[in-house]
Amino acid sequence: MFQAAERDLRGGRNQLAMDEFGAFIAQFPTSERAPKAQYFMGMIYDRDQDYENAVKAYDAVLERYPENPSTKDALYGKAVALMKLDRKVEAKREFNSFLKKYPSDDNAAQAKQFLKDMEGPARPPAAGKRGKR
Repeated sequence: MFQAAERDLRGGRNQLAMDEFGAFIAQFPTSERAPKAQYFMGMIYDRDQDYENAVKAYDAVLERYPENPSTKDALYGKAVALMKLDRKVEAKREFNSFLKKYPSDDNAAQAKQFLKDMEGPARPPAAGKRGKR
């Protein structure tokens, strides 16, 4: 069941994969693959630009399966989805948590860049320094 869902995900059949991952979790909630299935559901929501549900799906990984191989990916995915929702305070908190727990992860450099980008200018430029319009 998991393999069929994964194949459908790779094949771009997102809704079918979503249904299959959901069914897999319902049938095998304690399986070692359940966290990955839940993470993939977050990924599908993210692909569909449904960031609110992506955050919820990633949260489910973090809450139900806190220590597993999908935890770091779910934490990073949640932070990115929050950033896309322009929920900067929450996104920063999650990126910082990710960096604290996984400082050498492949996504650490990107997380740092996202944090830097979210800082932006502290205030608007001074009146005399504006560009021509």
